[in-house]
Amino acid sequence: RPALIVMHGFSGSGKTWVSSRLLQSLYAVRIRSDIERKRLYGIGERASSSSAPGEGLYGTDESAATHDHMLDIARQLLNSGHRVILDASFLRSEERKRARSLAGEKGVPFVLVDVDAASDVLERRIESRQAENKDASEANLDVLEHQRRHSDPLDDETDGPVVRYECRDDGDLDELARTIGSIIE
Repeated sequence: RPALIVMHGFSGSGKTWVSSRLLQSLYAVRIRSDIERKRLYGIGERASSSSAPGEGLYGTDESAATHDHMLDIARQLLNSGHRVILDASFLRSEERKRARSLAGEKGVPFVLVDVDAASDVLERRIESRQAENKDASEANLDVLEHQRRHSDPLDDETDGPVVRYECRDDGDLDELARTIGSIIE
C-alpha cells in the first residue's frame, strides 16, 4: 500500500543511513534531496557546488525548487502504488506541511521520522563524511550551524505522526521499521 515517509533532522543525524536501511523492510523507494538537488542543477553527485549555507544551490528559491522536484517525483511514485521515503532535512515547517499535504491529496498514510544524534556526534559525522568525500552531501559545520539557527521546531500535532529515533551504533532499526509499519499499514 502506498505511503509517504518523511525523514527529518540535522545534517549528520543519520537520516540517509537510517532511510537506506528502511528501504527493504518497508518496500519503499527513496528520494534523496542531496542527489535530486544536484541532478536538478546539472551537477555531478560528488561534485561541489561551492555554495555557502543559505546561498547558491541552497538559497531559498533553489531549495524550494528542489523540494518541488522531490514532491513531483513522490506524487508519480505514489500514483503508481509505491511507498516513498523523502530523505531531506525538512527543518522548515512549511516543507513538512507541503509533504503532509501531498499525502493527504493522495489519500495515503504519512509519517515523519525525526532522526537525532548528540551534537558532538553530528559534528564528528559531518567532518568524517567531508574527509572521505564519498557522499553527495555538501554539509559542513557551517551548514550545521545554519540549520540550527534556521530550523522550526517539530509540532507533533501538525507534523505528525512523528516517530523519534536517536541514531546510535547500537540502535534498533527493526523496532523503528515495525513502528513505522504499524502507522502506514
